[in-house]
Amino acid sequence: MSISILIISALITGCAYSFVKGTLSVREYFLSGIENSSLNAELKPIMYDALIKQMKQYGNINIVEDKPSKDTLSAEIKDYKRKEDAYDVSGNILSYVYSINVDFIASSKKISVNTNKIFDAKLSESECKDSIVNESVKALIDKLRGDF
Repeated sequence: MSISILIISALITGCAYSFVKGTLSVREYFLSGIENSSLNAELKPIMYDALIKQMKQYGNINIVEDKPSKDTLSAEIKDYKRKEDAYDVSGNILSYVYSINVDFIASSKKISVNTNKIFDAKLSESECKDSIVNESVKALIDKLRGDF
């Protein structure tokens, strides 16, 4: 009796964890390319690194480049902007709004991700770019989870 309760408890706990985390049916994407249509050349390698890291850590998906599969992934960085957001009384910039627009194509499905984020002016632009690109990849993963 106690063994069956233990098994049922383990099954329920396992199902709940899978449901909360969000399971994707795709375990691997072939990265067919990243195009950067923005005026910021630094974004392409940042996007590449974010796709490799976030898809594995946040989405539990491997990105491969050497063996084409039926599930392909590509990205086009459409636009990137940094704009002053707030000033102090002396006219010094306190914060910036960063935005990035990316069109992903995952297994023939186009997914547009627009990410906006406010950062303190004390942070370097490099740190902000890295953060906003990683957020856009996480938003892609969340949208992919919503489809399954």
